[in-house]
Amino acid sequence: MKNAIKRKHIKGKALFFIILILCTLMMVCNCALPAVASINNSYNNFIATSIYQDANGINNYYIPQIVKQTDKSISTTNLTSYENLKLYAGGMPFGVKFYTSGITVIGFSDISSNGIMENPASESGIMEKDIITHVNKKLIESSSDLTEAIEKSNGNPVKITVLRQGKELTFVLLPKYSDSDGTYRSGMLVRDSGAGIGTVTFIVPSNNYFGGLGHGICSAETGTLTLMREGTINNVAINGVKKGVPGTPGEVKGSFSGGTCGNMISNTECGLFGKYSTLPENISENLYSIRTKNNIHEGEAYILCTLGNDGVQQYKVNITNIDRTQTSSKCFSVTVIDENLISRSGGIVQGMSGSPIIQDGYIIGAVTHVLVNDPTQGYGIFIENMLRTLNEVS
Repeated sequence: MKNAIKRKHIKGKALFFIILILCTLMMVCNCALPAVASINNSYNNFIATSIYQDANGINNYYIPQIVKQTDKSISTTNLTSYENLKLYAGGMPFGVKFYTSGITVIGFSDISSNGIMENPASESGIMEKDIITHVNKKLIESSSDLTEAIEKSNGNPVKITVLRQGKELTFVLLPKYSDSDGTYRSGMLVRDSGAGIGTVTFIVPSNNYFGGLGHGICSAETGTLTLMREGTINNVAINGVKKGVPGTPGEVKGSFSGGTCGNMISNTECGLFGKYSTLPENISENLYSIRTKNNIHEGEAYILCTLGNDGVQQYKVNITNIDRTQTSSKCFSVTVIDENLISRSGGIVQGMSGSPIIQDGYIIGAVTHVLVNDPTQGYGIFIENMLRTLNEVS
């Protein structure tokens, strides 16, 4: 019995590390935004709003793995049985506001101390993209935790523990008294929260679980999946669209409106998942069955998305290059053939990530990326990849 338990433990650990390695490889390919436009490069279409603090700011704890933040009282049983599953199709926008686990350094700001410009953080050896986890061996979760520790140091050395490329390092930082505000400062620019807008792909009628984006929210600084400590789903008002042109992706213009309408569950490479407190007012009552990757085909389909105050609209697309071995967010090519959509937005734009794709009356997936040099072309994800992931994280 002991040997069996030991073998099971070893097997479990091996499986964990295999998943970790696979997720890292996939996110390197799918999360980083390209700096130089190329016909082979693509943007994921999540509109992100960065929030950071100066001087003592704080950032995000990003690690390449699936994030689990689960309401244990909710069951998503039978999501793996697609034959009888019916879903509400999305197409409406949603907003997410989140706090991250840990704090990532995104820059430095020199401090004038006794007339001398200094930067305690960079002088200690701390670098951009470092993820701060502890101060003086105490776990910190927010920018205010770090700021408080620095201010209360009275200039005494502070031990800062960080993660750098998966390795834990500790640096001794000597805070400096700031001439400008009379407090002790570290000289770091950091961030611990963020916000953005995407599109809902589906909602599960039995429990109001939903999936959106079709890809993960990634760190602009590290290119890896953002590990979120907590987050809320918020209502969004769309007031227009910036048209995409070759080399410059467009974007849906929207703003947060009203209060919280749900909670975030998990940020994964196959989408962002959450639970609505009540169904969105503008959702269609139609229920759609699932068509899995083995049953979809090349040819015409349509997407559902919101580009203005006219609500959710249908636009024709063409599906090609189906890769049925793909388990991530680039499973097939999507080409916009709807002249109305091309005239209105130029094609696929940021903010349309998660727009459900309907073929022959079935939900088959969602739009995830746009090609930089041709906004009429992009990628989509299989709906079953999103459902599988929702089932795993809940």
